[in-house]
Amino acid sequence: VYFFPKGYKFKYDIDKNTPWPYENLYAQFDYSILKSNEELKEERDDIVKNHSPYYEFDQNIYRNAKKSFSSDIKNILPDSLEQYNPKRVKQFVKKTFDDLYQFGLRIDEDRFPEDKVVILKKGPKVEEVLLSAIYKQDDLKNYINAAVENSPYKDLKENIMELFFKNTEVNVFYNAELTEKSLNQKLDNISQTRGTVKKGSKIISKGEIVDSDKYQKLVSLKAEYESQDWD
Repeated sequence: VYFFPKGYKFKYDIDKNTPWPYENLYAQFDYSILKSNEELKEERDDIVKNHSPYYEFDQNIYRNAKKSFSSDIKNILPDSLEQYNPKRVKQFVKKTFDDLYQFGLRIDEDRFPEDKVVILKKGPKVEEVLLSAIYKQDDLKNYINAAVENSPYKDLKENIMELFFKNTEVNVFYNAELTEKSLNQKLDNISQTRGTVKKGSKIISKGEIVDSDKYQKLVSLKAEYESQDWD
């Protein structure tokens, strides 16, 4: 049975996937188990893969678009279509506008897949949404078509289309700085260790194969032992 005496350097060779040639080895003190390079890489890759990018909702652009939109609503009802209730038509187009800008309007880009979860920042507030929930500028025509076709105002489609194309603006933008900052914070917070070996517990028996788990415990012990000031 080996306990490490103070004042000695770690003098055991550690060979993975071979029998431990020394006597049973016990921990002289509590120490943390270091993660392997493979474990750390896998954890980093997983964080990068699943990290949610930041998009910013520009509220000034939205407010200006809404103001302009509201001002032009009166122009969508020509005199020849007096059968429509102006109040209800206005309610319909306003709701269609508000639904469009619930998460904003963005340019069409292939930066991330549409099913990617992103973080949408509206001023001090943030929320997680699917990227596909933020309408693309190129989808505007299809969006209006679908809304009008499911309404009583099909005869007004051209007027409504013109109203939207004239008064809507892209107001959601990818924020590379925030995305990188939050990703780096997550990567910096990765723990270098996993679990603990308690003082007095057996690390490995003589003749036992040094498998991946035993190997990490041994190299962690070596690192901890050689970092100690035994004087």
